[in-house]
Amino acid sequence: MSINKCKIGGIVAEVPKRMNSLFYGDVLEIRLDINRKDIDKIEHVTCLIVDKELIERAMNTIGVGDYLFCFGHFVSLEYKRKQLVKCPHCGKEGYRMRKAQNTDIILRDFEVTKGIDLSDSDGVNRVVLTGVVNNPIQQREGHNRFQIVNNRPIQAQQHLMEIVTEELLAGSERFNLVNVNTFNGLATHVSKTVKQSNRVIVKGSIYDRIIKYTIPCKCKYCEEMFEYDVVYPQYEVTATSVRQDVDYISKS
Repeated sequence: MSINKCKIGGIVAEVPKRMNSLFYGDVLEIRLDINRKDIDKIEHVTCLIVDKELIERAMNTIGVGDYLFCFGHFVSLEYKRKQLVKCPHCGKEGYRMRKAQNTDIILRDFEVTKGIDLSDSDGVNRVVLTGVVNNPIQQREGHNRFQIVNNRPIQAQQHLMEIVTEELLAGSERFNLVNVNTFNGLATHVSKTVKQSNRVIVKGSIYDRIIKYTIPCKCKYCEEMFEYDVVYPQYEVTATSVRQDVDYISKS
């Protein structure tokens, strides 16, 4: 069984927002400011509550300025992203479909503490994941990047399919695809010890990355070529530890 655990602790930055999510329907969105004293940095993480009873409990107990300690898990969903594009030549508009990844931190429980200032708070941003390395390690000087496949338990798959409203790409209900980044000495260690198809244990923290790339396309009206940008946010993991999962025994 794959491990997927997140612990997030921070100050509630704004009034929790009940909203209609593209993927989960009725959700409560909570934005946290995380005072990472260990790295002298304020981080910002948005978490979601999708369980109806937990939403009601949160709305009755969580306020702006509260310290919230959360237990949750990382969820990634692959889908076809619909984007309105305007041709710069003829001015006509049309929709383009591109594969994209939606990532969220879904909470399963939380604890609230009143009366702690951000400067005095001990921010927590920890994640532990296991999975199979999905691609060759992308190596740069002092920085490596790879993706792991983190399988979901059958019960979690079924629950996800009951609540997700967006059409997913085939297989996305069965696993999370998590992008992992390593730096400096850990990057060197990963280069020497980890390869594609290895099963690994990753420990680290969540951070928000903006995905941006340019796509060439041909206008279906004037047939001129042009380019447009695809931009969307995505949670990834900055690892503090990566090691092979030598204790894992496959059922196959």
